[in-house]
Amino acid sequence: MDPRFDLDQDEMLRLLDVLHEGVYITDADRCIVYWSPGAERITGWAAEDVLGRRCRDHLLDHVDFRGQDLCRGACPLALCMMDGRPRTERLFLRHKDDRRVYVEVRTFALDGAAEAPRGAVEVFRDLTLVNDLLPADDLGT
Repeated sequence: MDPRFDLDQDEMLRLLDVLHEGVYITDADRCIVYWSPGAERITGWAAEDVLGRRCRDHLLDHVDFRGQDLCRGACPLALCMMDGRPRTERLFLRHKDDRRVYVEVRTFALDGAAEAPRGAVEVFRDLTLVNDLLPADDLGT
């Protein structure tokens, strides 16, 4: 970024707050430290419900197309924190009202000291409408 264009933390958070996508940021222990209005809209979980909790604590309960629990195994956020590689996955998250929401998630590790990530970011968008439009064969079912 051009050094003449310097955004402070409050400005960066305001930018995240206006995105249509959901965004959350975790610390190194995957404890949620930021939850965007888009995340609230897509998941039904208010920021005050999730801040300070770990994403794997039965909040979103990510599963793949086979119903495989990703939060206790192949979690895209945890994997990107282990190897530093961003990931993009299509999966299902659990809405606060218990229904499944089809989403695309992108995960990014936040750099830390000695290459240990200090946290991670997950950006996700609701693909439910896309899911409703695709034939079942295109969804791996």
